[in-house]
Amino acid sequence: MRSHADDFRPFIVDGDAAAGESDPFESYCRSVETVATAVWGGQLELRALAASLGRSITVYSAGLPTVCMGAEGTAPALRVAYLRHAYGLGEHYNSLGKAAAEE
Repeated sequence: MRSHADDFRPFIVDGDAAAGESDPFESYCRSVETVATAVWGGQLELRALAASLGRSITVYSAGLPTVCMGAEGTAPALRVAYLRHAYGLGEHYNSLGKAAAEE
């Protein structure tokens, strides 16, 4: 995300900055990197991961349209499920395993 900050910075709001920090974007990135925080990756991080890996990621969710993001390429898309309320964890993503062409 830092390597392409202009693509991601508009989606980070001032409220995402930690107390005493002036740059909400840098604060957010540091929060996602730090295991000790409750900030988990979401759609922004999936887009960054797709770009970093040079692969597309397809997100499936019950009751919502399928979302495909990332690079077009010859490698099969990585597949994840978006779960809004599961296991008491709130919203999160689960891997759906290997793509059919990788099995």
